[in-house]
Amino acid sequence: MLEIPHDIPHWLRRERKNQGEEERPYREFDVSLEHLEPSEKRAVGYLKDATKIVGEISDIQKDTPEFSYPADASDEELIAAFQNNDSLRSPYTRVIRKPDRSLSALPYHQHFKVQLADISRHVNRAADATTDPLLKRNLHLLSEALINDRYQEQELDWVGQRRPTTINAIIGPKESYNDEKFSIKGDYLAAVGILNEPLTDKVQELIDWMVRIQRQRKDPKITARVDDTLILAGAIKDFEWTACTYPNDPQDAKNYGSKITIFNTMHKDVVRRKIIPTIKAIFTEDSISEFSDQELSEASLVWLTLHEGSHPLASYPDETERLRSYYHTVNELQCSAMGLSVAYQLYERRVLTHKQLEMVLAIHLARIFVDYGEYELQEKRSLKPYALGSVINFDYWWNQAELKPKNGKLVLPDPEQIIGATETLTGYLDYHARASSFTDVKSFVNRHDNFRRLSFANPALKPIFPMDTRPLVV
Repeated sequence: MLEIPHDIPHWLRRERKNQGEEERPYREFDVSLEHLEPSEKRAVGYLKDATKIVGEISDIQKDTPEFSYPADASDEELIAAFQNNDSLRSPYTRVIRKPDRSLSALPYHQHFKVQLADISRHVNRAADATTDPLLKRNLHLLSEALINDRYQEQELDWVGQRRPTTINAIIGPKESYNDEKFSIKGDYLAAVGILNEPLTDKVQELIDWMVRIQRQRKDPKITARVDDTLILAGAIKDFEWTACTYPNDPQDAKNYGSKITIFNTMHKDVVRRKIIPTIKAIFTEDSISEFSDQELSEASLVWLTLHEGSHPLASYPDETERLRSYYHTVNELQCSAMGLSVAYQLYERRVLTHKQLEMVLAIHLARIFVDYGEYELQEKRSLKPYALGSVINFDYWWNQAELKPKNGKLVLPDPEQIIGATETLTGYLDYHARASSFTDVKSFVNRHDNFRRLSFANPALKPIFPMDTRPLVV
């Protein structure tokens, strides 16, 4: 029996203490705007006002029981209804039950008419204020999309911008992680940031390497930007996402390209508050003694870039329809595994050093524990796709790569030891993403959904993760 230390990462203790405190529906960061012209500062102010209202809409979505579908609607009834009425399957509608018991689609722009009118007005004012023609055009398109739910033109205009604008605004019902039935219905979110040019150049160089490495698989067009984020709302704030990639539609991504946005201020905060303390809690001291906090932060940016850059490579046109509630679990895990495989190939090409590769692996393992810890301890139920993927990943590595505990903690595995298991896992996930049915992927998930591995493997974290044998999948 391994001895159980009691070193709980401070971020978990702090969040326990703050549990139940009232939260604002948005989060702001202190970022200097001194270098902006007065007109651009005014545009930023209007976009921040818009973001705060987006946070209010997001809270309504979260706080409304069965917001996306009627409580009494079975999966079978909904699937049949989707086939007869495309609007029911739209990301931008609620499915409601009419008095005659039939199902009807209520468009978001009607349901949130008052709030969206205010958001649209703020975005339009920002468009009028800015002197940047690319930003002005895109914000005017966004202002219109918010009140008619037709976002494609605006999103593709944003993706195709010939240069990164100084100000960046992402607003709309763009993610579906809270749709636990079909992974379709959009959750409102918003992010406003200022371009960080040095980090953008660094990240784009990594993406260009990744595209060259993966060209035989697909030939994606991917651009990236790093923003010093001013304000976040909705799913980005709730999940504490550190990046996003759009468009989500695989056909649009293939035809028009994809754009990655990294939220630098959020990323630095998450690394400082969660990732580094967790690394120090789960690994033996001699495994990580040569890693400085700054080096780990830089390695986390590498991990994040390669994970996000994998999204355009890991999506297939009918994947959401086939995998339904397992779509995000498969997709996120596939992107993480693919990103690690690319990291190893970058090491082989001497783009990354062996030490950097080790740190990327440490970041990945720490994220496994963070994602599951937040799901289980903080009861953030919408994190289930990440938590489930973490358990599958850990169980797979435990069986295939022989992760080793020592004195109640993990020994950081040699990257060469883990990469074979990672590439095998990537192959299985790619098969499920391309061709698997809902029943097949459920069977795969259940085979590896073994929480006992995650808790028994590291008794140092027993105070964080209650010992339990319940699977995540019911």
